[in-house]
Amino acid sequence: MNSLYTRLDALLRSDAGARGFSANAGAADMDALVKAFAAAKCALIITGFPVEADDGHICCETDGPIGAAHIARAFCDAGKRAYIATDELCYPQLAAAVRLRAPNAELIKLNGDMEELMGLGIDTVISIERPGKALDGHCHTAKGRIIDGWLGADTDEEFESLHKHGAKTIAIGDGGNELGTGKLFNVTRRVVDHGEDIAAAQTADITLASGVSNWWGWGIAAIASVYLNRNVLPDEHEERAVLRAILDAGAVDGITRRSEESIDNIDIDKHIALLNEVRGMVKNHLDKQAE
Repeated sequence: MNSLYTRLDALLRSDAGARGFSANAGAADMDALVKAFAAAKCALIITGFPVEADDGHICCETDGPIGAAHIARAFCDAGKRAYIATDELCYPQLAAAVRLRAPNAELIKLNGDMEELMGLGIDTVISIERPGKALDGHCHTAKGRIIDGWLGADTDEEFESLHKHGAKTIAIGDGGNELGTGKLFNVTRRVVDHGEDIAAAQTADITLASGVSNWWGWGIAAIASVYLNRNVLPDEHEERAVLRAILDAGAVDGITRRSEESIDNIDIDKHIALLNEVRGMVKNHLDKQAE
C-alpha cells in the first residue's frame, strides 16, 4: 500500500473528541478505497445529521455537509459524476456548501423516491455523518435520543437498495451511530457512550472512521489528488469560507448546539491545522513523484 494512504488514515483517525470510536476502529482498507475511487463513474453522497440547537429548533449540524461537498468536488475534479443528497431539513446548509465547493455536482432533495435514484446510474454510494438505524430500528443522537421524526427520508433503505443493485458502498462516521458503520457495531457498543443503544446496524463495503467525519472529505480529496497528479484539496481560505456559508444558512455545531466557527466542539483553527498537515503530506508525495 502507498505509505501516504497509511499515514493519511492514521491521521484522520485521530480521536480529537475522545469518544473512543476512531481510536478503536482499526486501520481502514485503503487499497479497497483507492480502487473504488478509481473505478467509480457516478457517486451519490448522502449526508445531513439533524440536531437540536440551543434555542430548541431542529437544524443541520456543521459536521457532514462540508465533508460531503469536498467529496463531491473530488469526484467532479476526477471527471466523474457526483450527486449530493440530503432531506429537506438539512438541504439549505448542504446547498450552501455545494455552491462553494462543488458547483458541478447535482443536488438532490431526498423524499423517499427510490425510482429517481435508481435511474441515475449510481455505482458508488458514500454516506458521511448521516444517522443510521440501530438494532431497534430507530436513528439516535449520540446521547441516545430517537430522531426518526426529524428525518425526511429513510436513507438506510436507500443505501441498502442501491447496494443490492450493484453499487459499492462507503460509510464515514465518528461515533458509530452513522449510516453504514455497522462493521464497527461491536466497537461502538463497547467503547462509545450509549453505544449499546445507538450503534448503527447496517454495514458498508468500506468503513472509514474519523475523529470528525468531515475530515474524510479531505481524505477522498487526497486520493483524488494522487489520481490526478495535482493537489485538489481545499485550502485554508476555502475551508473557512464553506463553514461560514453553512453557518449563515442555519447550521450549528452538533455538540455545542450553537452557531459558531467550530465543528464537534473543536475550533476551526484546529481543523485548519490538520488540513494543512494533510495538504503537506500530499504535496510531498506529489513532489517525489515528479522527481
